[in-house]
Amino acid sequence: MAPLSFLLARREDQPPDYSQYASNRIGVFIAFQCIGLFGSLIIMSTALYASRISRHMTWFSFMFSWFISSLSYTLLLFSGEINNPEPGFSVCFTQALLIYAAPPLTAAATMGLVVQIWFNIRFIILGTRIKREQYWSSAILIFPYIVHAIILVETLFIGLNDPDSIRRTGSGMYCNTGNPVPGRVSTGLVVLLLLPAVVIECLTCNLLRKHWAVFKKEANSISLALRVLCFMIFGVFAIVLSLVFFFIVHHGADLNIVVSTIPLAAVLLFGTQRDLLRVYMFWKRPVKQPEADSKLDLN
Repeated sequence: MAPLSFLLARREDQPPDYSQYASNRIGVFIAFQCIGLFGSLIIMSTALYASRISRHMTWFSFMFSWFISSLSYTLLLFSGEINNPEPGFSVCFTQALLIYAAPPLTAAATMGLVVQIWFNIRFIILGTRIKREQYWSSAILIFPYIVHAIILVETLFIGLNDPDSIRRTGSGMYCNTGNPVPGRVSTGLVVLLLLPAVVIECLTCNLLRKHWAVFKKEANSISLALRVLCFMIFGVFAIVLSLVFFFIVHHGADLNIVVSTIPLAAVLLFGTQRDLLRVYMFWKRPVKQPEADSKLDLN
């Protein structure tokens, strides 16, 4: 009961820092989140319905997690409360629930995609599968949404226990709670999830370096290798941001804008691949390409 009491205990709320408020910054923040929202939706829809494109389910899970994240941060816009300094409680509370659950969701989905890439590259190079790989592949698909649900429930308990803490942030970009526990639990989980992901990415890079002569013969090998490297940089960047959010309550509107570029980066990284671009450029005559190895369908 002690851990539950710790979560539900009323705390001295951190008051919003209204010196951060600037309508132009809110516009930039929302614009980046909307690009992440609609960009991820378009990319997923294209990959799902275009017969020439093949993607693994962990790839869809990764893109869907960014769709959920961007939707969470744009809830004030789509509810019509973006210009209301004091949004309705139900909308504000819902957004507070979602924004604390979104970072662990995207971190867990990122880790899942990194693990699946590791499985595939290992099989391509070494010709062997991980023991019970099918089980692990299913687990990494389900795990992000279990984490998401747990954080939603945790924040729900805290918010219902202290509804007065639910408010719009000083930057005006979204709603959160003055209780520091949900934010620290969320960012702490992100670090715990992304640290092993970065380690696996390092192992993947090392495996590619040692066996590049074998791997480079595969279709889309260079593209996948570059994505592994970008993922590693992405993971380190997200860990650093999470640590800043963990220790600093008022992290500022500018840092929120930096965070809003992450879904934008995900859209650019995964939405500008060659097979997707061929579908988008429908006015050009299709060029017949050699069949891609199904083992590399994480493109």
